[in-house]
Amino acid sequence: MTHTYSHWRWIFFTVFTVLGLMCCFLLISRTVNAASVDFSVKTEDKKSPAAVQRQITAGQVFTVKLLFTNNSAHSQNLSISCNTAFTGDTGNVQYNLENPKPSYFGSVNFNQLINGPKTVKLAAHGKVVKNYTIKSPDKKFKGVVVGGFYVRQIVSKRKLAKTSKNKMAMGYTNVFAYVIPVILSQSNQIVHTKLVLQKTYSKVTHNIPVVIARIANVTPTFFGELSFKTRIVNVKNHRVMSKSSQNNMTMAPLSRFDYHVLLKKPLPAGKYLLNLTATSGQRIWHFDRTFQISQHVAQSTESRRHTSSDQWKLWLAVILGLIVLLVALSVGMYELGRHHKNSKK
Repeated sequence: MTHTYSHWRWIFFTVFTVLGLMCCFLLISRTVNAASVDFSVKTEDKKSPAAVQRQITAGQVFTVKLLFTNNSAHSQNLSISCNTAFTGDTGNVQYNLENPKPSYFGSVNFNQLINGPKTVKLAAHGKVVKNYTIKSPDKKFKGVVVGGFYVRQIVSKRKLAKTSKNKMAMGYTNVFAYVIPVILSQSNQIVHTKLVLQKTYSKVTHNIPVVIARIANVTPTFFGELSFKTRIVNVKNHRVMSKSSQNNMTMAPLSRFDYHVLLKKPLPAGKYLLNLTATSGQRIWHFDRTFQISQHVAQSTESRRHTSSDQWKLWLAVILGLIVLLVALSVGMYELGRHHKNSKK
């Protein structure tokens, strides 16, 4: 009996271990492993190692020292680009494009203000300091000019293809980069942020029906803690068809982005009203704009409902299957134990 019990206990342990590993796999496949980052960048300013913020005069030149550190046992090559800040469609400030237009519509190109090395080679476990000179625009400006150092590893095409292939099999691809924001101002004069809703329309992108609200920050201000709340109202019967919200967004000066409102419920074709409220600190902006949902978008919202329903049925079937398997194993263990006990008698 002891042998049989130990045998089935081992089976149960194996089953639950496999299930645990499956759960971990699903979690890991959607998570970037931060421990894999094997280099770091910071300024030599102990008070502000992760950013540069200066109030300067027109035409003034100053130097920024960046410390590059290799945390790995192999040499590395790093690429450094100095780019203008813009607002990406995820609703966050980005620095990874040399020419971010039309997302950015300011007159100052940050990459023309900075001189310094474009690449850095690091020995294994090595450190190096590089100097970068930054020149303020010759003309006076209000608010702030924002850009940043965008630092990433230089990986050979062969290694990148191999890495991407392996990590895509696991469900994710890592792209590591460091950003050191640079915020320049010429005075303490407060500029009040003005947001504008430039355009509203519906479309289907990557088989997902969405409403696009193009939001523009038309002032030279850099701010965060931006939140959106939206309602979609049927103009014909005044019914609220959808509600959504999003927090923790940021916006770069003189930039715009397309805010995506997912259409999760079936909506018939017709005329709708987008009611959007933006909040940042004590500032609140209200926007109302009508738009059309075409027959194509309406059909996509209906198809999405069926797809979501099918996915839920699939997961339900998997869960029920696992429950049945565990119950069957439990019954089997009980019957074997009872049979073994009866045979002894």
